Amino acid sequence: MIIDSYAYSSKIKNQVPKNKIFFGTIPLFIVIGANSFSASMIILIIMSIMSLKCTNITFKKYLKLLSLPTGFLIIGVLTIIITKHDYGIPVLFGITIKDSVYGVDKASIIYGSNLMLRALAAVSCMYFMSLTTPMNDVLFTLKKLKISAVIISLMELIYRYIFVLLEEAGKIKTAQASRLGYINLKTSIKSIGTLLAMLFLRTYIRCDNVYAALESRGYDGEFKTIYKEYENDYKWIIATIVLSVILVVISILERRFY
Repeated sequence: MIIDSYAYSSKIKNQVPKNKIFFGTIPLFIVIGANSFSASMIILIIMSIMSLKCTNITFKKYLKLLSLPTGFLIIGVLTIIITKHDYGIPVLFGITIKDSVYGVDKASIIYGSNLMLRALAAVSCMYFMSLTTPMNDVLFTLKKLKISAVIISLMELIYRYIFVLLEEAGKIKTAQASRLGYINLKTSIKSIGTLLAMLFLRTYIRCDNVYAALESRGYDGEFKTIYKEYENDYKWIIATIVLSVILVVISILERRFY
């Protein structure tokens, strides 16, 4: 919901969403496919700067947003860089269990660092699109690109139900907190378990009511929206082409010399 508020208050919210989406997605695909440390670093820096420049988000809050996926990435990367080695093979640090050594060597650290940086670069691309382009504009662009109406309708419904889920979770937690449901660790664990157990049932009922309300208003599987006039700024197309060429060249040079 916080990301959504930044998107609707973005400085470029009225510009053609297709151009902004291309600026975010094409470099994303290049970074994932190129597997280049330098290209990932460049994308992470550029997309972060553009997100800060084109929105009202502060640097501190942007770092907080990045910290969310970073925590999951660290856990995932640790399971990759810690590998099994035969006894006697040198590692930077590790532990010996019977005839094997479980630890980290130089190659695994380089591989893990590259993987984590590539993932963060991809996240920064997604954050740029999320922070500058409202969801309605994204769905509008998908319609213009002739994406299946079923897929778009599912995205719209799922997007709506996310807010239903958050709202129901907030109501249950507020009710529990008013009854001292989080006064200590033991009570908090019990309250969270009750929240999770009740959340699915209450959300299911609420979502069913939302869908019934849609059908009563003539919903036939596709949402009808009014066309919005956008400011067509071709600088995003030019920037996408230039950035894509730079990334490809850097990736080729890195593979050739390193």
